[in-house]
Amino acid sequence: KLFPTGPHLYVIGSMKELGPESAAWHRRTGSELAIAEPSEIYLVGEEARSMAEGLLRQGIASATIHLVDSVEEIRDPLDRFKGAVFVKGSRSMGLESLLPKGGQQC
Repeated sequence: KLFPTGPHLYVIGSMKELGPESAAWHRRTGSELAIAEPSEIYLVGEEARSMAEGLLRQGIASATIHLVDSVEEIRDPLDRFKGAVFVKGSRSMGLESLLPKGGQQC
């Protein structure tokens, strides 16, 4: 809601604390996320595919969903990106290492 217009980039890592129902919770979260348009979505971690299934279920275009194997694969697209960035995932994912130097925190 802070950035209703313009490009958006989402970096979403698996939430490891969800236990044995993790896949179902990731699918549900993906199906209920309010994704602003235009968007690029990078998913990383064990439940990236489950989250993608939920995003696809809500009608997010598959071309905007990127499954990556490591946080490092997100660095280049993020460094080139100009717009609002949303980062969320378990601390163990290390997503904070992606935050650009000079980025403005909200």
